[in-house]
Amino acid sequence: MKPMFVAKASWFSVICGLVVSACAPQVGSDRWFKETPADQIRMHYAYICQTYGFNEGTTGFSECIQKEINDQKQRNAIAQSAQPSAAGAVYAGSGKSGITLVLRETFN
Repeated sequence: MKPMFVAKASWFSVICGLVVSACAPQVGSDRWFKETPADQIRMHYAYICQTYGFNEGTTGFSECIQKEINDQKQRNAIAQSAQPSAAGAVYAGSGKSGITLVLRETFN
């Protein structure tokens, strides 16, 4: 094979990989929880709990997995509720890139 062809094929593979990965849901997002099989979700959080020092097969390990899943879902819910609604919020930016500005007024 010619070196130029190999180089072009390599770049094509990298670009295709980036395009495909851009379509995948972000780990821990609501979409990820909906689209990912339960065993893969468990494996993801099992790895996290193992890094905390829990041993597989113990009650603490199972509780850690459930706590991590619940905590992530709670973070998702908080993030969703923090999104400004059309009524009563001053909002600038698309939220897709750059800087998003959210102004809120609190009363004591």
